[in-house]
Amino acid sequence: MKKLILLFMTVALFASCDKKTPKLLNPDATINIREAKQTRSAGQDTPTWEWVVRNAGGMIFKNTDMDMPMGYFTRGIGDHQRDFENMAIKMFGTDIITQFGELSLDFIGASDVVFVAIGDDTCAYIPNVTLREAEVKVIAAYNAGNYDEVYRLFDNAYRAVPTTGKAYRALKAEGKE
Repeated sequence: MKKLILLFMTVALFASCDKKTPKLLNPDATINIREAKQTRSAGQDTPTWEWVVRNAGGMIFKNTDMDMPMGYFTRGIGDHQRDFENMAIKMFGTDIITQFGELSLDFIGASDVVFVAIGDDTCAYIPNVTLREAEVKVIAAYNAGNYDEVYRLFDNAYRAVPTTGKAYRALKAEGKE
């Protein structure tokens, strides 16, 4: 009788296992924003990327797909988000992955991403063309269930260009950004 009960419990345990449970994204993953290969926009006052990593106090971006009263999202940048070894600014996993392990499109679908220095003006931006290319690749990899590629893109696809507020506003006015 004991063996029969043990057998039923074992069968029930295995039957309750759901083999189709989807693999989820790791909410501890980060997006590493590094300097674009084109280095920085021209100008004597343009900061270096190291200066941006050390001094950027926040990031501002918009996402027209999201219903925001002001139209813009803001994110502070704390010391724990500054990676001096790799010269990168790290975004938290919660900015890109929901609590349920799904892709969040708040930042993935963003445009006009600028970094601002504490008490100062724009000090860097991510070109919109870079954002759109990354968005297409990240969503395709996510939909295919290729999470290793999603993490690789989080680590490599987002590149920023150091600039000044004046230079960035001129680019926007000319329609080049």
